[in-house]
This record gives sequence, C-alpha cells and structure tokens, in this order.
Amino acid sequence: TKLDPRIQGIAPYVQGQSMLSHGDSLHPALVRGIDPLIEGEVSDFKKVIGGRLTDLEAGQFRVVLGLELARALNVSVGDKITVIAPAGQITPAGVIPRLKAFTIAAVVETGHFEYDSGLVLMNIEDAARFYRTPGPTGLRVKLSKMDEAPSVARVLESFVPQDVWVRDWSVQNRTWFAAVKTEKRMMFIILTLIIAV
Repeated sequence: TKLDPRIQGIAPYVQGQSMLSHGDSLHPALVRGIDPLIEGEVSDFKKVIGGRLTDLEAGQFRVVLGLELARALNVSVGDKITVIAPAGQITPAGVIPRLKAFTIAAVVETGHFEYDSGLVLMNIEDAARFYRTPGPTGLRVKLSKMDEAPSVARVLESFVPQDVWVRDWSVQNRTWFAAVKTEKRMMFIILTLIIAV
C-alpha cells in the first residue's frame, strides 16, 4: 500500500499445477497455497460450502475446491482426494509421481466457471512442502478499482527485478475479453443493419 494508494491488500501464495484423483475421475487443477488468515484481503468468495478458509491449518493437509471441480470429481466436504505433483521423485526404478492424500475442508463458489472448475486452495505451508519450494512463489494484490489494474501493474514493474513477472487480470483473461469485444462489434453491425433496413 506504500507503493500505491490504490492497493487495498497483499497476500503471498505458492502456486502449482497438479492432477486430482478420486475413484475413476482424474482432473487437472491449479493449486494455490494461501495464508487463510489474510486471504480475505485479496479474495471475495460468493459462497463457501461446508467449512471456512481458516480450516486450512498447516500440517493437516486439507484443501478447498471450486464448486464445479467438486462436482466433476463427485466429491463433497470430508471426502479425500489424491493430489499428484507434476515433478516426481527420482528412484532407482525411475521417476515416480509424487502423491499426497488431502481431505476436502470446504467447497467455494466464485461465480466464474473457469476458477470454479479448476481451483484448489491449500495452506501455504502445505503447498510449499508438497511442491518443494523454499517459500511463497508470488504475491496477489487487490485494488480499490479493478479498472486500474494495468496502470498499477506498470507501477509495480518498476519496483521488482526483471526476472519477476507482473500480470493483471486483463492480461490473464485476454482471450475472454477478445471474445467479448468481437461479440460487441458484431452486435453493433447487426443492429445497424436492422435499423437501416
């Protein structure tokens, strides 16, 4: 917040990609290790089913799933799923995938299908241990006005090393905005033709 008054909250995270397994179901997911005590400063969940983010206690190996992902895996609060890390363990027999069983502590709904169908939250310490990282791999920032994200991103880029990426929501969702822009243009052309006729 000292860098820019438009910044309302900052929270560290560990991020990784994994496969989730339950029974015969196998789905890819984006796993984000969070600090449950301060995640509320940067995230707004539309609905939390069956638990709270504070249930993600370090060492308990619990996860919170997006609503659509929980439906795809056919799981609910209290069930166990297996998280498979992409980087396995090297053994004399070859590379063995790293597996860990996690208990579902809650299910969340964000209102965005892409997040709800592929988001997994776990405690930041459990995520660092599972992905074997020395600590947080990034910071998430919440702004007072979402439209100012590109300009704030440019400000932050001047304060961080060149090997650190700064991405805002407009860049991460570029394809979706391109589709919406094309749809608006086509609707304008169609309505103009209707009025002309």
